[in-house]
Amino acid sequence: MSYMRSNARPLAVFAAIALLSACAATGGGPAADASSTTGSTAAAGEITYQPTAGLTAQQRFREALALLEKGNPGQAGAELEAYLQERPRSRIAADLLAQIEAAAAYFPPDHFTVELESGESLSTLSKKYFGSVYKFYALARYNNIDVPRNTRIGQTVKIPLTDESVAARDAAENTAAGGDSPPAGPAADPVDALAGAAEDIPAESPGQAPPAEITPSDILAAHVDAGEYELAIASLDSFSNGLSDEDQQLAILALHSSADEMEAAGENVTAAGRFVRAADMLQATGEMDRALDAYRSAVNLNPADFKTADAYANLRKDLADKYHRQASKAFRAQELDTAIEIWDRVLEIDENHANAQVYRAQALELKARLSSLNE
Repeated sequence: MSYMRSNARPLAVFAAIALLSACAATGGGPAADASSTTGSTAAAGEITYQPTAGLTAQQRFREALALLEKGNPGQAGAELEAYLQERPRSRIAADLLAQIEAAAAYFPPDHFTVELESGESLSTLSKKYFGSVYKFYALARYNNIDVPRNTRIGQTVKIPLTDESVAARDAAENTAAGGDSPPAGPAADPVDALAGAAEDIPAESPGQAPPAEITPSDILAAHVDAGEYELAIASLDSFSNGLSDEDQQLAILALHSSADEMEAAGENVTAAGRFVRAADMLQATGEMDRALDAYRSAVNLNPADFKTADAYANLRKDLADKYHRQASKAFRAQELDTAIEIWDRVLEIDENHANAQVYRAQALELKARLSSLNE
């Protein structure tokens, strides 16, 4: 079987996966939709997959996730390889591809078991025990589950024994022993992840958990956690309903980090643009001091951007005047140390702020006089 490259990957691995995907999961789970597997030939022949034409990188990544949850690793692999050609630094995409190729061998053989509860899925378990929703496919293959999109309440799922999973299990047991119930379901879990596996369930636990998607917030957080700042920034376009406060902070972190990387690479204009975008977000959240620092960095990197220079000058004046008023109020209240400290901040922002220079000098003189009287 091959993806998109002429040097085809070994047939045995993906032929086995394709064969398994045609069957129900152990215990009677649903098989993959036959229409989701494209480019298949006779059983004795080679299966070739080509990436979908016309997709952006972000669309291709989401398509690969959707294919994996439907149990179509062959086409997902083609999409991931194409994605990695555009985004070669993506550790998440590379790891997903490794999960496809390694199948059940991705994790160590020893394991413990958990029972799937309402609202849980392979992705929520992956997040809980391995720190990332994107381990869901390896977890599915580890449990001989061909189609990881449907979750049956009450089914038993094997969790591979790793340092991280053992720590998560022990933490949950300690919480339960202390009388506090661990969070259950998506309302308490910030990850609204892919749905999980399909197997037989005990008769006393009927029902199927509703499927859930990996959200733009999940993708943004995963890219930031992985240090993939350009991918994190690209993912911002998928937020149709705006950013939450947490998402905004992640976006600002990604923009700052990307700007630092671009500056180190000598791409000053691009770095300046990242700082400007971060500054705009910071202003919108009321973090004016951080916004001023970001504008200053942008202006230093790209002095020819007069629009940003004007925005920086205006914000600097507004902040300096604001702090000067606060310092003056403290001075009138005889809070000299506070007033001097605030005027110091004014002069950090604008060293030529005349009023701050004069009044700070007066405050220092008055403080010295009062100190001498108390001696």
